[in-house]
Amino acid sequence: DDDDDDDNDDDDSVSGTLVDGVNQHGKAPTKKKKHPPFKSSRRSSSSSTASSISSASCSSTASFIPLSDSVLKSLAFDSDLHALSSAQSANYEAEVAAKAAVEAGQAMEKTMEETDSVVEKAESAAVIAETMVVAIATVEEQLERELMAMEAEEAEEIAALRMKWMKRMKRMKRMKRMKREAKLSEKKEAKKKRKNNDEEGEQEGEEEEE
Repeated sequence: DDDDDDDNDDDDSVSGTLVDGVNQHGKAPTKKKKHPPFKSSRRSSSSSTASSISSASCSSTASFIPLSDSVLKSLAFDSDLHALSSAQSANYEAEVAAKAAVEAGQAMEKTMEETDSVVEKAESAAVIAETMVVAIATVEEQLERELMAMEAEEAEEIAALRMKWMKRMKRMKRMKRMKREAKLSEKKEAKKKRKNNDEEGEQEGEEEEE
C-alpha cells in the first residue's frame, strides 16, 4: 500500500507537468525526476506514451483537447501495473520452472538409487544362486562317492557270500563222495567177507569129506 501511494504521488507530479507544459504542437518539455533507475525508466516510458497520445490527438483533430490528470494518471498506472505484473509473472514462471527442474532432478536421482538397489539385489541373488549351484554340485559328488562306496561294499559282500556258498557246495560234494566211497568200501568188504566165508566153508567141507 505504501508503494502504491508513492507511485500515485509520482504520477501526479508527472501528469501535472505534462498538462501544464503542453504547447501548441503537443510536445511536453522534459523534466528531471529524482527516482530510482527502475521507476524512472517506467515513468519516462509512461510520459513518452502520454505525449505520443497527446501529439496524435492534436494532429488528428482541428482543436487540441488536453488530457485530464486522472486519464494520464490512469495510463501511467496501468503501464506500471502491466510492467510489474509481467515481471512478477516472469519471476513466478522462472521459479516454477526451477522448482520443476529440482523436483525432476530429485526424481531422477531417486530413480537411479532405486535402479542401483535393484541391480545390487540382482547381483546378490546371482551370487546366492551360484553358491547354491556349487553347493548342490558338491553334495551330488559326495552322494555319488558314497553310492560308489556302497556299491563296492555290496559287491565285496556278494563276492564273499558267493565264495562261502561255493566252499559249502564243495564241502557238501566231498562229503557225499566220501559217503558213497564208504558205502562202496563197505560193500566190497562185505562181498570179500562172504567170498572168504564161502571159501572157508568149501575147504571145511572138503576136509570133512576127506
